Amino acid sequence: MREKIEQQMRYSEQVQRDLDLLPRRIKNQSKTISNFIIQRDNKLNISLAESNRKIAEESRRDNLLNLEMAAATAQVAEQTRQDSAAMKTIAVLTLTFLPGTAIASFFSMTMFQWPFRDDKQIASPYIYVYFVVTIPVTLLVYAFWLWWFKHSQRHYKKSHDEGISKFEQELKMRVRSATGTW
Repeated sequence: MREKIEQQMRYSEQVQRDLDLLPRRIKNQSKTISNFIIQRDNKLNISLAESNRKIAEESRRDNLLNLEMAAATAQVAEQTRQDSAAMKTIAVLTLTFLPGTAIASFFSMTMFQWPFRDDKQIASPYIYVYFVVTIPVTLLVYAFWLWWFKHSQRHYKKSHDEGISKFEQELKMRVRSATGTW
């Protein structure tokens, strides 16, 4: 029986040692699990950093493309401005010479017979009629064009301002509904 008791005592001591080691084993296993979790998190962070790097690279490319598009748009705007200036010059020249040309064509019709006094005259003595009619008609055309230009500018500005006002109101409503504030 003594042997059995000794054996039980040895067994108890072994169990006691195992119990004493158990907290260290649990702590070591906990550290191991924690290390695995940290490694997994690090891999995820590295993957996330790589994705962010790719996104940043794509954003940089987009920005470069936007800069190129802005430069091209500025170039087109400058060319459009130059074309517009040329068209304004053509319009002013047309406004200057078209009424006179139309009136000269009208007076050159055969229904007007201007009597000449002799064959040595270069021009008709009634040439002043051309200028008396042409100058007021040309001024009238300029006045009408100026009125029309200012009227269209006012109309454009009014419709543009109304469009901006509507856009601002819609934007405010969207912000209010999105944030729940008034």
